[in-house]
Amino acid sequence: ISLPEPLVAAVREVSAQTGVGVSGVIAASLRRLLDEVEQARIDAALEADAQENLAWSRAAAPGDALLLADIEW
Repeated sequence: ISLPEPLVAAVREVSAQTGVGVSGVIAASLRRLLDEVEQARIDAALEADAQENLAWSRAAAPGDALLLADIEW
């Protein structure tokens, strides 16, 4: 894999500062990126689920109100 020279220089600098090999720095960066992408997918799925739950709740609210009105407290 060829990388732009400024990126290679930055990776080498991080490698020198941390004592982690160049491959390790690149691997860690890729893992972090993949984790961020996966987290974004999870967040999007949770938001969609929350919206669906809200829609169901709003649709059921009138019927729930009728049922609660008939309860003897």
